[in-house]
Amino acid sequence: LYLAGLMAGMHGMHGMSGGLSEQARQFWEQAMNTQQQSPAKPASEEAIRAMPVRKLSSDSEPLLGHNCAICQEKYAKEDHVIELPCKHNYHKDC
Repeated sequence: LYLAGLMAGMHGMHGMSGGLSEQARQFWEQAMNTQQQSPAKPASEEAIRAMPVRKLSSDSEPLLGHNCAICQEKYAKEDHVIELPCKHNYHKDC
C-alpha cells in the first residue's frame, strides 16, 4: 500500500497527476535531508570480540568462492570467518 502511494506520487512528479502524494513528499524529504540523520555508530570492541568465529573446513561450505564483505577476497578452505546477525560474513582478521 505504501509503495502504491509512493508510485502514485512519483507519477505526479512527471506531470501525470496533480503532484506528489503526502507520503511520497515525506519520503523524498527524509531521503534528501541526510544532515539531520545521526550517523550509525560502529560496534564496540566487546561486541566484535563476542561474535562467533568459525573455520571453513568443509569442501561443501557455501561461502567458498564467495567474496568477503570487507576485503572482497574470495573465501578459501581453512579461512576463519565471522557471521554478523544480518548474515553478512567477513574474514576474522578483516
